Amino acid sequence: MIKLIDLLNEGKQVGILYHYTSPDNMEDIKKNGIKFSSPQQEISNMYYISTTRKKQTSWTEYSSYSLEIVLDGDKISERYKVTPIQAMTFLDPSFKKSGVKRDFSEEFWNEELAEERILSKTSGYLSPEYILKINNYNNKL
Repeated sequence: MIKLIDLLNEGKQVGILYHYTSPDNMEDIKKNGIKFSSPQQEISNMYYISTTRKKQTSWTEYSSYSLEIVLDGDKISERYKVTPIQAMTFLDPSFKKSGVKRDFSEEFWNEELAEERILSKTSGYLSPEYILKINNYNNKL
């Protein structure tokens, strides 16, 4: 039998989230957490952190975003809204051929890019308490 208290204590099941950034940000992230980006008015008026539920192997191999931050999405969702965003810009063939400088492999362009945004009404940082693990794939630090 399901108890009412169990239903009230059950949170949103988000699971593991991945955030990718430059290794240059590692010390600041360890000290302060991950900084929320300014709102993109065409999408939302909320500050956000871009994450994905899928480990992005091509990002870590072929880009400057070789620092992988593994986050506890369940714990984050207790305080913040986590919402999916369509990332069609990168999947659009015209963007790929646009001449925009990028350092991603062909494999990257074929990957599914499902973005999940952690939203906040205010600027600031997502506390380091939500970080489960930090992986530095370029081994320069």
